[in-house]
Formats: sequence, C-alpha cells, structure tokens
Amino acid sequence: FEPNLRIATPKSYIIGPDDRLLIDLNGDNEASYDLPVSPDGIISLQYVGRIAVAGLTIEQATSKIRSALSSTYPSLRSGRTSVAVNLGNIRSIKIIMTGQVVKPGTYTLSSLSTVYNALYASGGPAQNGSFRNIQLIRNNKVVATIDVYDFLLRGIQQGNIRLQDQDVINVPVFEKRVEITGEVKRSALFEVAKNETLKDVIDFAGGFTTQAYTAKIKAFQNTDRDRKIIDISAAELNAYLPKNGDKFVVEAILDRFANRVEIIGAVFRPGVYELSNGLTLRALINKADGLREEAFLNRGYINRLNIDNTQALISFDVAKIIAGTETDIPLQREDKITISSILDLRDEYKVTIQGEVRSPTTFEYADSMTLESVIQLAGGFKEGATPNRIEISRRVRNSDATAPSARTAELFIVNVDQNLR
Repeated sequence: FEPNLRIATPKSYIIGPDDRLLIDLNGDNEASYDLPVSPDGIISLQYVGRIAVAGLTIEQATSKIRSALSSTYPSLRSGRTSVAVNLGNIRSIKIIMTGQVVKPGTYTLSSLSTVYNALYASGGPAQNGSFRNIQLIRNNKVVATIDVYDFLLRGIQQGNIRLQDQDVINVPVFEKRVEITGEVKRSALFEVAKNETLKDVIDFAGGFTTQAYTAKIKAFQNTDRDRKIIDISAAELNAYLPKNGDKFVVEAILDRFANRVEIIGAVFRPGVYELSNGLTLRALINKADGLREEAFLNRGYINRLNIDNTQALISFDVAKIIAGTETDIPLQREDKITISSILDLRDEYKVTIQGEVRSPTTFEYADSMTLESVIQLAGGFKEGATPNRIEISRRVRNSDATAPSARTAELFIVNVDQNLR
C-alpha cells in the first residue's frame, strides 16, 4: 500500500508547485531541460519564456510546452523533432483523514498517492468505520465515494483515486453490519450496502463449504423488545435484505445417509453400497462380488433400524438365499448385513516352542503337525540342545475344572532324532 514512485509518469498526473519537469527534445534538434515548478506554478524555458503549468495534467502540459517550443524549434511542427515531458522530483502533498479512522489527522504523502495509500497510512477504518461509503472531499465537495470491498474482495481498484493537495478523506460510521458463521469459507462481520441481499453476504464470505446445509439458513434478528429467528430458504437468498445486527448461521448437513446399506464379513468387497430401488439381499451380495470360500453358509443376519429407532435382528440362510430357494429379502436404509467366516467361528489353536532352538516362537496349529516339523520351523536345535528329553505340556480340554482332582494340563517327555528323522 505504499505509493510506487518508480513508475512511468501517469498522463493524468496534475502538476503543482515543487514538481520538477524533465523536458527532452529528440530528432533534428536535441535538448534537455530540468525545470522546477515555481510556487506560482510557472516554469521558465530559455529562449521561450515563462509557461504556466500548475493545474495541468502531464498530457496537457506536454501539448502546451510543445506549442511554446515550436517558435524556437520549427522541426517540432513538421514532426522531425519530438518532445517528451516527465516528472523529475515528485512533490509532497498534505491530505486530511477525518471520521472513523484509526489515526485521524493530517498526513504528508507523495503526490502520486491514492486513496488506498492514505487509508493505509492512517490505519484504515476504525471499529465503527465504514468500508463501503468512504468520501473523498475536494474543495468542500464530495467528488467520489469509495467502496473498499471492491478491492478487498474482488481486487478491483476502480475507486483508488489519485489524491491532490488538501484533499479530505472522511470515513463515516457504518450503517448496516451483519455477521455470518458456520459452514461458509470465511466467517466474519460484513458491512452491507443498500439493496444488497443475503446472497451478496454469502459471496463476501467466500460461498458455502462442501458440508453446508443450503436448503435453509437461520437468521437471528434483533427487534425493539427481543430477538427472533427467521428461516430463510435457498429460493429467498436473492430477495432477503439483511437488517443491521443480523446474524446468519449456516448449519452443516446431517451426518447420515439417505440411501446407505452395508455388508461386512466373508464377501470379496465388504463396505457400504447405494440402496437403489428394489435392492435385495441377494443382489447386494452379488454387488460385493459374492461370497468368499470360507463364508459360513448356514446363517447370516441383518441389523435393521426400525421406524421407531429400535433395532431388529433378521436372520437368514445364506446358502438358500444364494440358491434362490428361500424368499429374497428387500433391503431398507441403514441395513447392515453380516456374513460370518467359518474361521471366525473356530477356536484358535497355537503351538509354542521354547528352549534350545534357534528361533523360539509360537505357530498356528495345523493338521498333521509333528514335533519334528515344529522344531524345524523354529530353526532346528542349538548346539547345547538335548533331543532325548523334550517336554510337551498340553492343556486338557474336557477336564471338569470344578472337581477336586481336576487336571488342567498333561506333561509328556519324549525324545527325537538329532537329525529330525
């Protein structure tokens, strides 16, 4: 927001006292002049005389200087010589900041400064200051009204007018301010201009998030006595005119699905699926790429949420549903189907080997597993192992644990060949 002093001289720049003009002639005639503008707005050209330039734009001054130099340099008329006028030294101007600004007062700025440069220097609008109705006063007349939102929200600098000496910038108190929170991208307070709608406020806030419930927006509004709530539908966004002090809340969509069913367990693609029209249990199993080899076919079940929010458990014969010999079951929203695996219904058996083997560990029990194969899986004997005295401890499965003489384990002592033959 600092003024750029290293730009080409704007053609609309208005010349004033303390400016310096660089005048260059090129072509048949070559000459250069570096001339100060006097306090009364005059430059003095050798062989030409005094030229009044104060109050002229650079473009107007160039035309006037070219006309004055034509008597001395006739080739200017024929176009064989050109003249260029640029700023050398840039003067300072004084502007006054009034109203609801953070630091009101008089500021000395470059004559290339704009309204935004002055607002930046003064700290910008204060807490109660307007961003939408900033007045530029020149010679006791309001010459422009600036809406800073054009720049802050859209990057448009249409109202960024270049200042002149003794300009006054007045920041009035805001007239209408609202708040929007919830599922918008930029929750904040926003100033609302006349005839702007709730849709404009939502645009100021960057629009809705992906989780926004857009069908209705809640407006909390102040009345003369208390507060009230207004539900504003999506169709009314372009028509609703916010009032000062309104607070808009955009809620999130519900964490629920309108058409979800789920299947878990021994199918190839467990997960959630769309509840399409007429979807049945058999069709869902097919959607999940069918049953895995270890599926338990005697019984599956459906967890169903009833209308009164109670749970129901519906069992079915998996094999008969797949074969079509049992009536298929139409599915409902939020049904959860479980197809068990026979592996989940079995006890797990493990064998643990410890002592003088290279890799003591625990293995899953397999049919036909022998002591020699377990020792081999554990890396074989260490050098100090005694293969002729191996202890095997085994849990007794069918023991009556409550009996005084109950046995819970058996101990066997066996020997094996050193070479595991």
